[in-house]
Amino acid sequence: MRRVLFKRIIITGLILLVLGLVGGTILWTRTYKSKLLAYVQALTAENLDGRLEVGDVGFTPFGHGLGLTFSFENVSMTDRRFSEHHTPLLRADRVTATLDFDQLFHGSIRIRKVGVEEGSITVFVRRDGYSNASMFEKARTSEVPDTLKKKNGDFLQTLETLSFSNCPIQYTDSLRGKSYGAELRRVTSDVHLTDTLRHFDVDGETYFNGLVFNAAKGSFLRNQLAQVHLSLDFFPTRKLWRVNPSFIRVANPNVDKITIVGYIKGGPKPGFVGLNFGVEKTSLAATLHLLPEKLERAIVRRKILPTVRATVHLRGTLTDPNPRINVRFQTDTFSYPLPYGHLRGMKAEGTFTNRYDTKKPAGDENSRIDVSQAAGFFETIPLQGHLSITNLKVASSVMDFSLRATPATLNALLDSSRYAVGKGTAALTFHYEGSPVTFYDARADRMTGKLRGSLQLSNLSLRNKPGKIDLSQLTGKATFDENTVWIPRLSLYDGRNDLLISGKVMHLPAALFGSINPAQAFVHARIPNWVVTFPDRLAGRRARRTSGKTKFKITKLLDETIDKLQVTASLEVDHMRYHRLRADQVRGQVLVKNQLIELKNLSMNTCGGKVRLSGGIKTFDGQGLPLFYAEGNVDKATVDSVFYSLANFGQKTITDQNLHGILTADFQFESRISNDTTFVKPSMKGFVNLNLDKVRIIDFKPLMDIRKLIFKNRDLDNIKFAPFRTKFILKGEEVEVNRMKVESNVFYFFLDGVYSFGNKTNLSIQIPMNNLRRKAPANHLEIREVEDVKGDVIFLRAIHEGDDVRIRYDKVKRFR
Repeated sequence: MRRVLFKRIIITGLILLVLGLVGGTILWTRTYKSKLLAYVQALTAENLDGRLEVGDVGFTPFGHGLGLTFSFENVSMTDRRFSEHHTPLLRADRVTATLDFDQLFHGSIRIRKVGVEEGSITVFVRRDGYSNASMFEKARTSEVPDTLKKKNGDFLQTLETLSFSNCPIQYTDSLRGKSYGAELRRVTSDVHLTDTLRHFDVDGETYFNGLVFNAAKGSFLRNQLAQVHLSLDFFPTRKLWRVNPSFIRVANPNVDKITIVGYIKGGPKPGFVGLNFGVEKTSLAATLHLLPEKLERAIVRRKILPTVRATVHLRGTLTDPNPRINVRFQTDTFSYPLPYGHLRGMKAEGTFTNRYDTKKPAGDENSRIDVSQAAGFFETIPLQGHLSITNLKVASSVMDFSLRATPATLNALLDSSRYAVGKGTAALTFHYEGSPVTFYDARADRMTGKLRGSLQLSNLSLRNKPGKIDLSQLTGKATFDENTVWIPRLSLYDGRNDLLISGKVMHLPAALFGSINPAQAFVHARIPNWVVTFPDRLAGRRARRTSGKTKFKITKLLDETIDKLQVTASLEVDHMRYHRLRADQVRGQVLVKNQLIELKNLSMNTCGGKVRLSGGIKTFDGQGLPLFYAEGNVDKATVDSVFYSLANFGQKTITDQNLHGILTADFQFESRISNDTTFVKPSMKGFVNLNLDKVRIIDFKPLMDIRKLIFKNRDLDNIKFAPFRTKFILKGEEVEVNRMKVESNVFYFFLDGVYSFGNKTNLSIQIPMNNLRRKAPANHLEIREVEDVKGDVIFLRAIHEGDDVRIRYDKVKRFR
């Protein structure tokens, strides 16, 4: 009971003591607040060349912890030129000052804490160089009595805490185009003072309106809320701010804290700044809004937005609009879209500087990005290399990269229904100098930069399924620049033939980037033994087109490039075979371009003679059958070999078994070709100027039919003919035979009419009766036309009957 009573007495006493102290303090502050206000104004006059205005002074005991807090209401601080610009340096609804409680009872004023609430701080530099912050540089004659200064001490020496609540700060330098804006929402700075430095620990929530170091480049930290943790040392005698390890953490979970360390030196003028920034594992996409809008848009256009680690070193004078910046960075994996395909799984590390040439000022024109290591995949193909980009204003880059592809990585890029890579490897290396953005100028139709590189193929096999093209053993090395691809030697096997190719391809890089002009190849093809197969693949060639809607962009690019590619090839063939045709020493030129295969000045030894021809095969994009056309001459070829090699021209009436002799001719011919590569007979047309020597016809059934009518005792199984010359005109399936005299060892006769490859043969045969003599008249060689014949003439007609040609008496004119 006594303990409880004693406890209550003690508590009551303490309460009365505290109330007494508070009441006494209130009475004291009411008595001395006018003196306190006068002291603060005098203190301002001592340190500032300006004016401090206070509406009223209030009092809140223990408002900021242990001590007495005074509130200065409606505070404004202005410089001596305020009447010109009307912009107060400080405006606040309330500025609080907390006095040291213990020192107050000893009769001295020591301010431990200062707080600014609902205020604003505005500092500017005009174009004429005047700044309202000059009020801190010049002080008028002190109005603080020496006794008061000695008693109260230096204001800054006693300050422990400086705080801001909802206080915007704006700095604008119109002379140099700089401005910094932020709102200190809840920021506190602990202050520690020594004889040589003033230390500040700043912590709190700040909303950054923007930091503009160069007006032309835009604002950093635009509209961004952040937690600020700064450790600062200020050395008054040296005008030096030292930034100890500090950081800013923006209100975004994808952005790691930004570390800061360095210094800012105010004197001697123009001053110097050296700051280092660092960031760990931060999404570049999440940090873009921290950068100027112009830079943000430029990065977004590049579509390279990885997670990065970076350190930034900033150096320069305080008056320099372009301080020197050095950056070292590393990225996590990222992807980048290309016109054809993507770069995937890329990682890069490198540096950036805006003063690459130390003899020139810092800036975009003197900037350089060096990516010392870049590695990843072009789609599925491993890629590695390095690059540099110089002059960000008019960017120029240097790139060195290499790729090595296997069948698995290549097939992943291609439409498997159209292309397949079987085995082998392909290695590409290239060096590029030029714009990193625009590689091709469509208006000038040229590449904008300098390119060189090589492509090494090692035993590669490639199949084009619709075109029925199988290439294997592709081995060789090609070198290239921005205009030309050189092929010193490329060997391959097409399934039937070994080929050796050399030459060059013009305009290929531009064609790959969309030039309307096709790439042109000029090559020499050496084929020891050529088994000709390309006409048999015409149907596949016509069906090769792809739809524009395909996810396999490389397949589409490959198709479009092949379709547009123009090839001019000189041929060197030792032996050639096409179906029955055999030839040696084939020489000539082949032109291959979209929908056209053309031969020029092709010569060959074949059929016992020499053939020269030009011609080609033209397709029509699936809108019709291909067209074959040719013209040339035959010199001293054996007729039976010609008929055999050309499958008897698709007819059965007279074949290589029946006809023998030496053929010399010149001709023109064209025809549509069916899908089985045979001629479409109704579409055939042309002519042949024929010169036949040493002609023999053996076992020719229509002639043996004549024996049933006349010459029953003559040997018509093996007839020798005298040389004759004539012209045949081909129209569709019919050959127009102008009247001609045919002489043989058995008889002579006249012939004209139509010979048909179908079933419309209708030939008139006129046989003079003087052939009935065992020995022809001596003057029969003088006879040129049937009208010159003196005597009787038998008229026969060769016509189709079923599948055969039969010779009968002419029903209209049987005898003259």
